[in-house]
Amino acid sequence: MDNQRAKENLDDVDAISQSYQMVVDNIKNLDCTEIFRKMDSARNIYIYGIGMIQSSIKREFKRLFMTAGIIVYNLSGYAEAESVLDTVNDEDLFFMISVRGENQFVLDFAKKLKVRNVPIVSITCLRDNRLSHLCDYNLYTADTNVQCIFTDEGYVSLTTYFILMEIFFLKYEQYKHEKKGKVEDHAIRRND
Repeated sequence: MDNQRAKENLDDVDAISQSYQMVVDNIKNLDCTEIFRKMDSARNIYIYGIGMIQSSIKREFKRLFMTAGIIVYNLSGYAEAESVLDTVNDEDLFFMISVRGENQFVLDFAKKLKVRNVPIVSITCLRDNRLSHLCDYNLYTADTNVQCIFTDEGYVSLTTYFILMEIFFLKYEQYKHEKKGKVEDHAIRRND
């Protein structure tokens, strides 16, 4: 039995490692230019998700982009989300986090944002889900639920979300650097 459990642990390590690589490959190859343009032109940027997992991801997203001088409003709970509906419009941008993309309140909230033409970026596991269909842009992470001897529910790894956020941020930084270089090149050519 011990040998069988050791083999299962190795299988779990392999599965988690493969999920990390999948997220890295997906976000590296994703053209995020339109999302970055929306971020640069947005009047306000919000990030929303319900639950403990989503709270950790939202804090990291906010922390990363704060280093770039971007203020991200972290919304939590139902009342807070509903309260912004009167003020948001198509000049704002929403990032919505849902592990499965099937939370009914999040879906209803996304529909209300769509009625107001607010652009939305979903952050969900890579699977067919209703939230990603409602959103303008989609960022995907891997489904990393593995069996665990400590709980019947299994273990959900958050690491793929943090990998996604970090590479997304680094791509934004690269986008800004390239954009700055093009402006400087244009100014030099104009002066010549």
